[in-house]
Amino acid sequence: VLSHRLRHSGSGPMPGDLVEDSTDAEGPMAPPSPTPPPRRGPKPPASVRALTEASASGADLADVVLPLPGSAVLYPEGLLEVYQEASLRLLGLPLSVFQEPPPLGMPLVGDYRRMVVRPTNLQWRAIAPADAYSLACAQQGRLLPTDVDRLGAVAAADGEDGGGSSTSRRAEPLQAAAAAAAPILP
Repeated sequence: VLSHRLRHSGSGPMPGDLVEDSTDAEGPMAPPSPTPPPRRGPKPPASVRALTEASASGADLADVVLPLPGSAVLYPEGLLEVYQEASLRLLGLPLSVFQEPPPLGMPLVGDYRRMVVRPTNLQWRAIAPADAYSLACAQQGRLLPTDVDRLGAVAAADGEDGGGSSTSRRAEPLQAAAAAAAPILP
């Protein structure tokens, strides 16, 4: 659905796109309240509103949300047919089944997902090809350490701090997995 939206309507917010309603203080995209009220049943999706001609020009693409199918979500008018086709193709079900009484009493209310997520606190650096090759050779074929490498280093450090033989036994499978996952360099 997202690919269709971007292909046919462009990469900017447009009238009919859904955004979280800023007057709604509750919802999955709002900051959590200090003491959430006790609730039974599924969490309702955030309140949304459709952009108008006037509000679309001031909106940011990161504010636009797309629905995940369910009984409590709204679908953008311009994409309803695309959602119906996708539901039939991917789920083998028409969207109307989400409006029927739920099987086993488990309602499928749906939710919203942001169309674009803008990363924050992103850090990067460029490495010259020769330096990248040297670094990869020194690190068993990887430019960056993997989670397995990090866990192995923590486990090895625990062993050096007097963690005992059980720590080294935990590190061995991690190191073996890291070696098996390493790509082979020419």
